[in-house]
Amino acid sequence: MLQLQDVHAGYGEIEVLRGVTVTVGAREIVSIIGANGAGKSTLLRTIFGMVKPTAGGIRLGERTSAGAIPWMCSGAAAPTCRRGGVTSRP
Repeated sequence: MLQLQDVHAGYGEIEVLRGVTVTVGAREIVSIIGANGAGKSTLLRTIFGMVKPTAGGIRLGERTSAGAIPWMCSGAAAPTCRRGGVTSRP
């Protein structure tokens, strides 16, 4: 399951996403639609870790992002996460 909770993100001082909350269940197929400039690409870039959220959280399954992309974390007992090309323990 993918969950976004009150996610805010943008570029510099321009806030594009404001309080986005979305839940996508396992095996669910969704589409993102909207007008030009509505934030579709920014939403995807934030989910993929290309844009860092300024507030809120992203969760994939049991993994929660805290500055790292949830699916770049591995291991249940002693997880390691990649942050900017450096592997560290949260």
